[in-house]
Amino acid sequence: MKKLLLFVAVIVTIFIAGNLTGFMTATVIPKENYTSKTFILTEGESICEIDGKPIIRMYSTVRCPHCPWMNKIFDQIAKEYVERNLVEARHWLYTADGTWDNVLTNEVEKEIPSEELEVFYRFYPNGTLPLFVFGCKYYRIGTGNEAINDMVIEEKEIRSVIDKLIEEVRTR
Repeated sequence: MKKLLLFVAVIVTIFIAGNLTGFMTATVIPKENYTSKTFILTEGESICEIDGKPIIRMYSTVRCPHCPWMNKIFDQIAKEYVERNLVEARHWLYTADGTWDNVLTNEVEKEIPSEELEVFYRFYPNGTLPLFVFGCKYYRIGTGNEAINDMVIEEKEIRSVIDKLIEEVRTR
């Protein structure tokens, strides 16, 4: 009976810790007209863009336990917005063999261009993944809604930030 109670206590502790970790990554930034709960709005950064389209980026790794959950959502959204010619997108995956590949292309890259690596280190020099950098204006380290296992909220969050970014580029 004691072993069963100990086992249940450990499971409950892990569950609570996991949920608290998720809540700690959600940073609320009280900015006018900014509704994201998990992305951070940068100050003083100009929007990174190509041909009038903002660049959205995700950096992840095959060893990250949280990345597969986010990869699927980000890749689906990024491909949709690229097909609609609204953004440029990059998803840099650090592979098991120690190389970087932009998984949104058909090519298999073996290294990340220096300008993409500079963006990565500028927004989080310690290298925690996943990292999202949307137009160099909004960024997030870690997952936003994984702790509550809600892909619908996660997708809405990402889309709202991308839409806000696109609107900012259009109205400049």
